[in-house]
Amino acid sequence: MSEHNLSFRPNISPEEPDHAACEAIRRSIGVWDDLMPEQRQRVEAHLRSCPACTAEHLVISRATRLLATLEMSSPSARVDKAVMDAMLAQSKRGRVLRFMPISSQKRRTHTLQLAGLLMAAVVVLVATFTTVRIMKTPSAAKQAFLLPATLSWSAYILYHSQTKIDARGKRYHVESYHQLNDGYLNVETVQAGMVHVVLIDDGHNTLGMDEMRHIAQYSVQGWGIDVSQEALFDVNELRREIAMHQASYLDTDMFRGTAVYRLHCANGLVLLLDMKYNPVNILAGAVGPGTGEPIYDRLSLLPPTKVAASMWNMQVPAGFTMGVLPAPL
Repeated sequence: MSEHNLSFRPNISPEEPDHAACEAIRRSIGVWDDLMPEQRQRVEAHLRSCPACTAEHLVISRATRLLATLEMSSPSARVDKAVMDAMLAQSKRGRVLRFMPISSQKRRTHTLQLAGLLMAAVVVLVATFTTVRIMKTPSAAKQAFLLPATLSWSAYILYHSQTKIDARGKRYHVESYHQLNDGYLNVETVQAGMVHVVLIDDGHNTLGMDEMRHIAQYSVQGWGIDVSQEALFDVNELRREIAMHQASYLDTDMFRGTAVYRLHCANGLVLLLDMKYNPVNILAGAVGPGTGEPIYDRLSLLPPTKVAASMWNMQVPAGFTMGVLPAPL
């Protein structure tokens, strides 16, 4: 099968027995760039439920990334000369045997030397061909990592929760809901027995409510969420960063039992996407696979039907008086 004639397209069916499905999946991983979209979806679905195949997928992905860091190489002029000399010597040997008597010991030594040279030449040529072939594959893989044209998170509400530490070393919890289509936010900050503040942001104004003292305040500042982190969930901006090489694909990894793509973003954080390109978490301080601290305790995309419409209500609730909220933690 030639490099440019990869006609193998495995027929992966969910009805196959497990061992047959795994065998087909592992064959398909090796020709990932040549799978049809629906075949890739089946592979991804299988990977989410099969740790063994996921592990093999990660090994291949990491090996591909490592090979991509190698420089292109070619045989040196010395090797070229050695090969040519060996071929010339072989040609002359055929003629010399007819006209010049040489000892069997010399013939044996000459043959062994020639065999060694030819073997070295074959190894170099095979290594060179393999390097050229492999170097093409990672390049294609990197080019192939593009967010699907149909990918959109705007129909969902992004939910995430986060545990943070205040200036006094005390823990507090932040839980937020973000309507990705229009930017509405609902952020709840709780420090047990000390603080309970809810912020609603409609993109034009903010309403803060102190749930412990029943005080409300408009145009509240400082009780929101980190805008630089939230910007990573803008698909169009993420596409732009990838196209401008401000965000780069690192590799695949496992995060809390889920296979993920790792993307290094312009702000230095690593965004994790699952095999369907949906957000899983953000890592801070990641230096390699399996490293980094998750920003969020939990993160998920929720359909709007799972979130009450009252969460976006900008009217001051009954029983609240206008005042000033406590300083942000």
